Amino acid sequence: MNSLLLVVFLISMGSGIINPLMGPLIFSDQGFFLTSSFELKMQAYVLLMGIYAFGNIIGNLVWGVISDKIGGKKAIIGALIGSIIAYILFFISLFSIIFFLFFIGRLVDGLMAGRRTVALSMVSLASRDKLKSFRYFEIANALGLFFGPILCGVLVNFSGQVPLYYYSLPLLIMLIGVVVNIFLILNSNIEKSKSTSKEKFKQTFFTLPLITCYIAFFILQLAWYLYFLAITPYIIIRWKFTPLGVGLFFSLLVFIYIATLLFILPAIKKIMGERLVSIISLVMGGLGMILTGLGTNYYYLFLIFNIGIVMAIACNTPIYMTKIVSLKKDHEQGKTIGIQNSIIGFAWLFAAFIIGYLASSITKLPYLLSGILLMFISLAQALNKEAN
Repeated sequence: MNSLLLVVFLISMGSGIINPLMGPLIFSDQGFFLTSSFELKMQAYVLLMGIYAFGNIIGNLVWGVISDKIGGKKAIIGALIGSIIAYILFFISLFSIIFFLFFIGRLVDGLMAGRRTVALSMVSLASRDKLKSFRYFEIANALGLFFGPILCGVLVNFSGQVPLYYYSLPLLIMLIGVVVNIFLILNSNIEKSKSTSKEKFKQTFFTLPLITCYIAFFILQLAWYLYFLAITPYIIIRWKFTPLGVGLFFSLLVFIYIATLLFILPAIKKIMGERLVSIISLVMGGLGMILTGLGTNYYYLFLIFNIGIVMAIACNTPIYMTKIVSLKKDHEQGKTIGIQNSIIGFAWLFAAFIIGYLASSITKLPYLLSGILLMFISLAQALNKEAN
């Protein structure tokens, strides 16, 4: 299982590295767009985030199906080899200062992120306590987001005037990690159970409870990615954060995310129950989103709002992942979790388009919309007395 957790960790670490690098690569004067307007740079930022999400949608579905056909171990190795190609494209783009190659690299990286689906499905089949397993995977996900910005802060001097290829060093570390991951999986004894028939999968999928759960999960992820994609330009514009400051800010939020998964969620779940924890945390996150959108002149209040948002997502993501898997009665976990992770990618892509459309109101409207979405989910859960 450790090698599977490393798969998720490296995917998230790549995302954690990209956010601090967006400052020098896109928004700085020595980046890809030397003399372009802020609007053009913002469009490029949204494009890079959106194309990764598009790749995620396709990749999760494709690798989920592939894993059911050839087995999880072979599928993960294939996706890891593909991610090496993505990093090679990143290196070439930074050394040649070609934005298009970086864009293609993001697409390939998104497609290969489907290895997360394979890893989750393998563990889901082997584990009896699925909520606990998904908490561990979310912790691995959060640790990747935590160490990614730290790695950038240690390896990169953001204050100096340097050539663009200087920022390839954190990506080189990631490439080494992918290669190590391949060898660990090759030398492990992990494998995935055989899947059941396609007909049984279709019968199980087209049930109202599962479709309803998928829709709620999409709304949750849409609210999260509206926040996630908007927060970097928000803190740069509103609070004048440096790239290093952006990295430290994300590291703080990821620390809160991990602490919630490790300690807070298990503790309050025993006291309140899963359904009540979900409703209360969604209300707390929704209020945090709305208050962030309304704005405050006090930085410590801004931090409190954001901590509440992150805690809400940390509580509800593994809860909904567990609900979706528990509603799947056959063993085609690759397809089921592939659809779930494709929903995440689609939410990311949809959020990227919304952020692009609301670029002129980046410090307000995305957060107000996210808050309304979280409040809607909490209200729906409160009204649904049959929910677990």
